[in-house]
Amino acid sequence: MALHTVLMSLGVIPFLVPVLFVLFPNYSPIASVMMLFIIQAYGVVILSFLSGIQWGLSLQKNKPAFYTHYILPLWSNIIALAAFFAMLQHSDITTLIILIFGFISQLVADMHFTRAGFYTRSYLGKRMIISLIVIIALIAVLHKIS
Repeated sequence: MALHTVLMSLGVIPFLVPVLFVLFPNYSPIASVMMLFIIQAYGVVILSFLSGIQWGLSLQKNKPAFYTHYILPLWSNIIALAAFFAMLQHSDITTLIILIFGFISQLVADMHFTRAGFYTRSYLGKRMIISLIVIIALIAVLHKIS
């Protein structure tokens, strides 16, 4: 198994562990509010990382200039900045909603970028599974705290 596949799969653990502790607070070693912060901070990091991948794709020379000069650099910045600003406001509910829409948006964008030839179908398949797990986990936390 390729290293990036292993890392992608392991990357879901920092979401799932604190999510389980928020959903089942009696078993949490630390306060649920801290677990909620961990979920949000990690979500911001991962959305920024996904945006960075798209930024890197914009540096490819053999792809259509419309994507490499405009779409990928702009899109990646919009999502990364939205995630950053999500952490600056003071509502956990709003932050979770922004993260959920950010992950959905990144997945839809990556589906489009796969059709445009920037990603392999196998990468997208793995991303879809991991993203759906993360989105469902964030929705479960949002439901629990609202």
